[in-house]
Amino acid sequence: MSIFGLHGHVSIDLSSNSLEGSIPDYFRNISFLEVLDLSGNSLNSSTPISLFGLNHLQFLNLLSNEIDQDVSEILLSLSRCCLDCLESLDMAHNHLFGHLIDQLGHFKNLAHLSLAGNNISGPIPLSIGELSSLKFFDVSENELNGTFPGCFGQLESLETLNLGCNLLEGVVSETHLFNLTRLKTLVASENRLRFEPNSNWIPPFQCRIIKLG
Repeated sequence: MSIFGLHGHVSIDLSSNSLEGSIPDYFRNISFLEVLDLSGNSLNSSTPISLFGLNHLQFLNLLSNEIDQDVSEILLSLSRCCLDCLESLDMAHNHLFGHLIDQLGHFKNLAHLSLAGNNISGPIPLSIGELSSLKFFDVSENELNGTFPGCFGQLESLETLNLGCNLLEGVVSETHLFNLTRLKTLVASENRLRFEPNSNWIPPFQCRIIKLG
Protein backbone atom coordinates (compact mmCIF):
# COMPACT_ATOMS: atom_id res chain seq x y z
CA MET A 1 0.00 0.00 0.00
CA SER A 2 1.34 3.43 -0.88
CA ILE A 3 2.23 5.66 2.06
CA PHE A 4 0.55 8.51 0.21
CA GLY A 5 -2.86 7.00 0.94
CA LEU A 6 -2.32 6.92 4.68
CA HIS A 7 -4.52 8.87 7.04
CA GLY A 8 -4.20 9.69 10.72
CA HIS A 9 -0.87 10.23 12.47
CA VAL A 10 2.02 9.66 10.05
CA SER A 11 5.76 9.62 10.78
CA ILE A 12 8.53 9.18 8.21
CA ASP A 13 12.13 8.47 9.18
CA LEU A 14 14.62 8.49 6.30
CA SER A 15 17.61 9.49 8.41
CA SER A 16 21.11 8.27 7.47
CA ASN A 17 20.02 6.76 4.17
CA SER A 18 22.66 8.32 1.90
CA LEU A 19 20.03 10.46 0.19
CA GLU A 20 21.47 13.02 -2.22
CA GLY A 21 20.27 15.93 -4.30
CA SER A 22 16.94 17.64 -3.81
CA ILE A 23 14.52 17.01 -0.99
CA PRO A 24 11.66 15.02 -2.57
CA ASP A 25 8.55 17.09 -3.10
CA TYR A 26 6.09 14.18 -2.86
CA PHE A 27 5.66 14.71 0.89
CA ARG A 28 2.87 17.16 0.03
CA ASN A 29 0.68 14.15 -0.77
CA ILE A 30 0.84 12.99 2.86
CA SER A 31 -1.54 15.51 4.35
CA PHE A 32 -1.39 14.11 7.89
CA LEU A 33 2.40 13.95 8.14
CA GLU A 34 3.46 14.95 11.66
CA VAL A 35 7.07 13.75 11.90
CA LEU A 36 9.66 14.01 9.12
CA ASP A 37 13.27 13.01 9.78
CA LEU A 38 15.73 13.48 6.90
CA SER A 39 18.81 13.96 9.06
CA GLY A 40 22.25 12.58 8.29
CA ASN A 41 21.98 12.61 4.51
CA SER A 42 23.54 14.67 1.71
CA LEU A 43 20.51 16.65 0.62
CA ASN A 44 21.94 19.78 -0.92
CA SER A 45 19.35 21.99 -2.56
CA SER A 46 16.73 24.44 -1.44
CA THR A 47 13.84 23.05 0.57
CA PRO A 48 10.89 22.50 -1.82
CA ILE A 49 7.81 24.66 -1.47
CA SER A 50 5.69 21.52 -1.20
CA LEU A 51 7.28 20.76 2.17
CA PHE A 52 5.66 23.92 3.46
CA GLY A 53 2.16 22.67 2.77
CA LEU A 54 2.26 20.23 5.67
CA ASN A 55 -0.31 21.74 7.98
CA HIS A 56 0.06 19.05 10.67
CA LEU A 57 3.86 18.95 10.85
CA GLN A 58 5.15 18.82 14.44
CA PHE A 59 8.74 17.59 14.09
CA LEU A 60 11.09 18.46 11.22
CA ASN A 61 14.66 17.18 11.36
CA LEU A 62 17.08 18.24 8.62
CA LEU A 63 20.21 17.93 10.78
CA SER A 64 23.54 17.27 9.04
CA ASN A 65 22.73 17.78 5.40
CA GLU A 66 24.13 20.25 2.87
CA ILE A 67 21.14 22.54 2.46
CA ASP A 68 22.18 25.95 1.13
CA GLN A 69 19.31 28.39 1.67
CA ASP A 70 18.34 31.61 3.41
CA VAL A 71 17.06 30.60 6.84
CA SER A 72 14.55 33.46 6.81
CA GLU A 73 12.84 31.96 3.74
CA ILE A 74 12.46 28.61 5.47
CA LEU A 75 11.10 30.10 8.68
CA LEU A 76 8.67 32.34 6.82
CA SER A 77 7.36 29.43 4.75
CA LEU A 78 6.93 27.23 7.83
CA SER A 79 5.04 30.03 9.56
CA ARG A 80 2.45 29.90 6.79
CA CYS A 81 1.63 26.21 7.20
CA CYS A 82 2.46 24.82 10.64
CA LEU A 83 2.69 27.90 12.84
CA ASP A 84 0.46 26.45 15.56
CA CYS A 85 1.68 22.85 15.54
CA LEU A 86 5.46 22.83 15.00
CA GLU A 87 7.20 21.65 18.18
CA SER A 88 10.71 20.74 17.03
CA LEU A 89 12.86 22.16 14.24
CA ASP A 90 16.44 20.96 13.76
CA MET A 91 18.45 22.35 10.84
CA ALA A 92 21.86 22.25 12.49
CA HIS A 93 25.02 21.61 10.48
CA ASN A 94 23.92 22.68 7.04
CA HIS A 95 24.91 25.71 4.96
CA LEU A 96 22.10 28.05 5.97
CA PHE A 97 22.71 31.80 5.74
CA GLY A 98 20.77 35.02 6.22
CA HIS A 99 19.11 36.43 9.34
CA LEU A 100 16.64 35.16 11.91
CA ILE A 101 13.28 36.90 11.48
CA ASP A 102 10.74 38.31 13.91
CA GLN A 103 8.17 35.74 12.78
CA LEU A 104 10.19 33.16 14.71
CA GLY A 105 8.43 34.34 17.84
CA HIS A 106 5.05 33.30 16.43
CA PHE A 107 5.72 29.55 16.80
CA LYS A 108 3.98 29.33 20.17
CA ASN A 109 4.39 25.55 20.57
CA LEU A 110 8.03 25.38 19.50
CA ALA A 111 10.00 23.58 22.22
CA HIS A 112 13.20 22.61 20.38
CA LEU A 113 15.11 24.82 17.94
CA SER A 114 18.60 23.94 16.73
CA LEU A 115 20.35 25.97 14.03
CA ALA A 116 23.93 25.33 15.14
CA GLY A 117 26.82 25.05 12.73
CA ASN A 118 25.56 27.24 9.90
CA ASN A 119 26.41 30.69 8.50
CA ILE A 120 23.51 32.64 10.01
CA SER A 121 24.29 36.28 10.76
CA GLY A 122 22.62 39.35 12.22
CA PRO A 123 21.10 39.85 15.67
CA ILE A 124 18.93 37.46 17.65
CA PRO A 125 15.37 38.84 17.29
CA LEU A 126 13.61 40.04 20.43
CA SER A 127 10.59 37.96 19.42
CA ILE A 128 12.48 34.94 20.80
CA GLY A 129 11.10 36.02 24.16
CA GLU A 130 7.59 35.13 22.95
CA LEU A 131 8.41 31.41 22.60
CA SER A 132 6.85 30.41 25.90
CA SER A 133 7.21 26.66 25.20
CA LEU A 134 10.89 26.79 24.25
CA LYS A 135 13.10 24.33 26.16
CA PHE A 136 16.11 23.94 23.85
CA PHE A 137 17.73 26.75 21.85
CA ASP A 138 21.06 26.20 20.08
CA VAL A 139 22.46 28.69 17.57
CA SER A 140 26.13 28.04 18.33
CA GLU A 141 28.81 28.16 15.64
CA ASN A 142 27.23 30.82 13.48
CA GLU A 143 27.99 34.50 12.78
CA LEU A 144 25.32 36.09 14.96
CA ASN A 145 26.13 39.59 16.20
CA GLY A 146 24.60 42.23 18.41
CA THR A 147 23.97 41.81 22.12
CA PHE A 148 22.72 39.05 24.41
CA PRO A 149 18.97 39.78 24.29
CA GLY A 150 17.30 40.48 27.60
CA CYS A 151 14.21 38.67 26.29
CA PHE A 152 15.83 35.34 27.15
CA GLY A 153 14.84 36.09 30.72
CA GLN A 154 11.19 35.60 29.70
CA LEU A 155 11.68 31.96 28.69
CA GLU A 156 10.64 30.20 31.88
CA SER A 157 10.64 26.74 30.25
CA LEU A 158 14.17 27.05 28.84
CA GLU A 159 16.55 24.23 29.83
CA THR A 160 19.36 24.55 27.28
CA LEU A 161 20.73 27.81 25.86
CA ASN A 162 23.75 27.60 23.57
CA LEU A 163 25.02 30.79 21.93
CA GLY A 164 28.69 29.75 21.80
CA CYS A 165 31.06 30.62 18.95
CA ASN A 166 29.35 33.70 17.54
CA LEU A 167 30.09 37.44 17.40
CA LEU A 168 27.84 38.58 20.25
CA GLU A 169 29.11 41.43 22.40
CA GLY A 170 28.21 43.57 25.37
CA VAL A 171 27.36 42.95 29.01
CA VAL A 172 25.32 40.07 30.41
CA SER A 173 23.81 40.68 33.84
CA GLU A 174 21.40 38.86 36.13
CA THR A 175 18.46 40.57 34.43
CA HIS A 176 19.12 38.54 31.28
CA LEU A 177 18.63 35.30 33.24
CA PHE A 178 16.01 36.40 35.73
CA ASN A 179 13.25 33.79 35.21
CA LEU A 180 15.30 30.86 33.91
CA THR A 181 14.56 28.58 36.86
CA ARG A 182 14.77 25.39 34.75
CA LEU A 183 18.04 26.19 33.01
CA LYS A 184 20.50 23.27 33.05
CA THR A 185 22.95 24.19 30.28
CA LEU A 186 24.21 27.71 29.52
CA VAL A 187 26.90 28.19 26.88
CA ALA A 188 27.91 31.63 25.63
CA SER A 189 31.67 31.14 25.32
CA GLU A 190 33.79 32.30 22.38
CA ASN A 191 31.91 35.56 21.92
CA ARG A 192 32.75 39.10 23.03
CA LEU A 193 30.44 39.07 26.03
CA ARG A 194 31.21 40.24 29.56
CA PHE A 195 29.33 38.61 32.43
CA GLU A 196 28.81 41.20 35.16
CA PRO A 197 26.15 40.08 37.67
CA ASN A 198 25.36 41.95 40.86
CA SER A 199 27.57 40.79 43.73
CA ASN A 200 24.47 39.79 45.72
CA TRP A 201 22.89 37.82 42.89
CA ILE A 202 21.70 34.30 43.60
CA PRO A 203 21.09 32.36 40.35
CA PRO A 204 17.50 31.07 40.07
CA PHE A 205 18.75 27.89 38.35
CA GLN A 206 21.11 24.99 39.05
CA CYS A 207 23.06 24.52 35.84
CA ARG A 208 24.99 21.35 35.13
CA ILE A 209 27.02 23.05 32.41
CA ILE A 210 28.05 26.73 32.31
CA LYS A 211 30.52 28.06 29.75
CA LEU A 212 30.86 31.83 29.62
CA GLY A 213 34.58 32.35 29.02
